[in-house]
Amino acid sequence: MIIGLTGCIGAGKSTVAKMFEDYEFAMQDSDKIVHDIYDNDMATIELIGTTFPGVVKKDKVDRIAMRMHIQENPEDKERLEAIVHPVVKQYRQNFIAKNPNCILDVPLLFEAGIYEEVDVIIVVACDEETRKQRVLERGQTEAVFEMFNNAQYEQDEKIAQAHFVIYTDTDLKDTQQQVRDVVDQLL
Repeated sequence: MIIGLTGCIGAGKSTVAKMFEDYEFAMQDSDKIVHDIYDNDMATIELIGTTFPGVVKKDKVDRIAMRMHIQENPEDKERLEAIVHPVVKQYRQNFIAKNPNCILDVPLLFEAGIYEEVDVIIVVACDEETRKQRVLERGQTEAVFEMFNNAQYEQDEKIAQAHFVIYTDTDLKDTQQQVRDVVDQLL
């Protein structure tokens, strides 16, 4: 069973993902894969550097420079995705081949069409003000929150397509109980 875990920025998806790992689910974090690609995949790094001059520094994609470039040139987002998404997909396919029962932690599960590759969708959700506060507490700006928030489907759209929703507006004990309830239903 392939499970897709997603949520809007600041919803608490990373916290919930760690809770699922406690139940020994094999977990793949697509954000970490992108970071690995930006740091180590020389063919992709070179292509990004050629396509977007100035974003590669010391043989790595500078994530801040890349983010700023996309903020200033939103039309380039699709070009970047056309380079990175196929590489991420190969990582994902290799992971699934080794772990047929797994969770894919993918912020853009719907936006990137990955929802079609999973059997079960779990959405992590909470109100927008809480999400914004969490992002600001991580040291990000309101502009960064808005950029990521606007790049994602509305939370209600994600919830409408979910098999399970885990709400993180309350305390960690409640969230842990919701995760436990989902695990009980999945197993």
